[in-house]
Amino acid sequence: VGLFVARRLAMRGVKVTLFEAGSLGSGASGAAVGVLKAPAPARTAFGAISREGAEAYASLAPELFEETGIDTGYRPCGCIHLSRELPRDPQRELESWSWTGVKASWCERERIEELVPGYGGEQSIGLELDREALIDPPALLAALEASCRARGVEIIQETGRLELREKAGRALLPQSWASRMGEDTRVVVAAGSWTPAVVDSMGAGRVAVAPVRGQAIELEHPPPSCVVHFCLAESATAYYLVPKPGG
Repeated sequence: VGLFVARRLAMRGVKVTLFEAGSLGSGASGAAVGVLKAPAPARTAFGAISREGAEAYASLAPELFEETGIDTGYRPCGCIHLSRELPRDPQRELESWSWTGVKASWCERERIEELVPGYGGEQSIGLELDREALIDPPALLAALEASCRARGVEIIQETGRLELREKAGRALLPQSWASRMGEDTRVVVAAGSWTPAVVDSMGAGRVAVAPVRGQAIELEHPPPSCVVHFCLAESATAYYLVPKPGG
């Protein structure tokens, strides 16, 4: 997120310095599997951001390739959500997606087996969505870094944790950096799940986010045609299969 923000600000003529506690991609970005979920159907602020983000990637990928020559691996592929049975009102579920521009349809086991080679699971109902996509996180990071540097963004890595200060309702850099950058420097926090460690020192209200551990396993198996979402309601566990080159 920091690289995205830095790039956009630099495009608008702002002088930008990006502080990275470790190395670029050493946090959650480097561990991502690259699924860009279909836009959320909720009529909320989050839903609006989700839809805007999904649309932005379609134009961002060719922009970055033209600027840097780096292929980010962006590929619309759609997805299927598997379940044991239809919801109480299947048509209402489809309509909740249609207004976002996402094409949604229900399918049964024959279609699931067509999309997922070797499928033998118990979930025999699928909800197909056409607006899910994939991207290669390491390639995306490399392209964003190259674009930022070409636009004059200064990237400072291995800074360690930066604890912001507060003055007159504004976030300020730690004194050691403020003396170099200037007290009037505007600060954008893009620390994701580690935001509390950055802003708690300001005395602001608690930011209720925390890292959530996930795991990824590589399988040598014919890849599905799309992203496959499984949801085990009895255990509140969710997982998915992601098609990658070679499996």
